[in-house]
Amino acid sequence: MVSVTPGIVWQTITAVDGSVAVERMWNNVTLLAGAPSGVTMSHVYQLRAVVLTLGSASVTYPFDVVCSAGSDNFQVTSGLTPLKAGMVVSAPDVVPNGLQIVGVDQPASGSVLLGGGWSPAMPTTPWVYSQPATSTLAASLLAVDQYPYGTLSAAVTPSAGVTVTDWNYDQTGALNVGDGQAMSNSGFQAVAYFGATFPSAGTYEIAVSYMSYDEDYTDTSDTLVVTVT
Repeated sequence: MVSVTPGIVWQTITAVDGSVAVERMWNNVTLLAGAPSGVTMSHVYQLRAVVLTLGSASVTYPFDVVCSAGSDNFQVTSGLTPLKAGMVVSAPDVVPNGLQIVGVDQPASGSVLLGGGWSPAMPTTPWVYSQPATSTLAASLLAVDQYPYGTLSAAVTPSAGVTVTDWNYDQTGALNVGDGQAMSNSGFQAVAYFGATFPSAGTYEIAVSYMSYDEDYTDTSDTLVVTVT
């Protein structure tokens, strides 16, 4: 388990009149973490923002697989429980010492061929050796946890007269739906699509906070300064 800080990405920030976009004030096509230095808009419009979290926490998960004699199918016996949907996985060590499974002998006397060749037809010495198929092989997966699980919340300072709304899946229940709290997508990634309306001209700060449900990531926040005219 690791514990890193994800990036909070302000993807788009738009001034909206009703349902019509008046001005795109920020368009972060490369998904760089962090808010712009500031945006300016009229108080007659609503600010709408798309914010998400991204990271690169990499975790190696050891696991065990077993192949029954006479079969070429491997069953995972332990170790993969921590994997989550959305992870990008690779297998740097399919079996110990970096060897690869290159074939399975048949029939019932089955053994697993381990080595560095491309196929069982490759020279068997010194690159390939046999291991009884009924024994357990230890292997590992490298999983990159790119999409931190958790929620985002938006809070505006000063808050008097400010209305925050959102259009997100809300993990905390119906009482919070639509008010900019506990925002995520249906896959539990911390994603926010929210709007803020301002009562009058002035300088406001919108703080977007990430609350982690993911053991690979820690809580964090990021702030946008809005000048309302």
